[in-house]
Amino acid sequence: MNIDNGKKICFLLLIISFLVTYSVKAQTQEFTFDSLTTFSAEYDDFLMNQPIQIWFNDVLDFFTLDPNTSFQSLLSDSLILRYTIGNHYFTIESYYGYFKPLDNISVTLGADIASGRGVPLGASHTFDIKIGPAVYPGDTDNNGIVDERDILPLGIFWQDTGPMRPDSASLIWGMKPTYRWDVVRATYADADGNGIVEAHDICGISDNFGRTQIVFTPENNKDYLTLLKQTRPDFAAQIYAALVDCSNKGTGKQALLDALEPIVNRVSEAPLPKEIVLNQNYPNPFNPNTTIEFFLPEGTNVTILVFNVTGQDIKTLINKTMPRGFSQVVWDGTDYNNNPVSSGIYFYRLNTEDMSIVKRMLLLK
Repeated sequence: MNIDNGKKICFLLLIISFLVTYSVKAQTQEFTFDSLTTFSAEYDDFLMNQPIQIWFNDVLDFFTLDPNTSFQSLLSDSLILRYTIGNHYFTIESYYGYFKPLDNISVTLGADIASGRGVPLGASHTFDIKIGPAVYPGDTDNNGIVDERDILPLGIFWQDTGPMRPDSASLIWGMKPTYRWDVVRATYADADGNGIVEAHDICGISDNFGRTQIVFTPENNKDYLTLLKQTRPDFAAQIYAALVDCSNKGTGKQALLDALEPIVNRVSEAPLPKEIVLNQNYPNPFNPNTTIEFFLPEGTNVTILVFNVTGQDIKTLINKTMPRGFSQVVWDGTDYNNNPVSSGIYFYRLNTEDMSIVKRMLLLK
């Protein structure tokens, strides 16, 4: 009987020892930042309607989370931290329900963030999160209005490929969150979202012709016709044939057919300019991006500068030798430090060895 009692006592001591050891290990278990599990392994950015979840290897202590976490939006989005007690993660969301397209969010996790067991993170972590763009099907140049000029990006990015949109093949007008392509401007040229710039994308322009996504100033800029003539010879014929098959039969479709017909038939060829041309930026007014197009009769060194009404140099957009022909550059409304500038009137100046041309533009926020 005494032997049995001794065995029982030894067994209980063994259990107690095990529980004590487990408890000590649990109390001292390392607490670490785990991952961004909603972050796609295939792409480099989040969808603008996709909440950002930041995961840890243990339950969080909410009272240490808020004072030791900071995040900042490059485009001044209003961000919110959300956490439910008992979770291993917290969420960053936009106050407006959608992150701003092409935003960059910097997140810092402080070393004093602790687990529910009181174990601190021990080291701070800082990382950047990129937000993808938003496409309005048919506005392939992303200038705020669907018109004939949206044919041109199809020619510039003809047959380029990139990530498919989650709503692939939808041409219904509206904001479509997607992932950015290697060349961001090419993202908008994929009107149907199937991952390739091809002839069927012309139907997005036809279906949504005349629609707008922002306030814009109509322009009588027909230089897109000259630019179209510099694209691949088979491009216009292929999209013309696709346009004929598009289901939409409205005035937009006819306007596009009229724009493409002289290119396809190679009639009414307009001569190229003999002097340097600096076009008016579009859209204008703009927020935050605008495109500046120019023509060079021969290759030369070009500088394009942005400056404000006081003459302060804001940013250099181009400073290199450019080839003969039409070219364009996009200003994203930021200064040399990539900080967004305030609303107001700005000027852009094209300089070569022989001449200088200045034009005005308006940034509205």
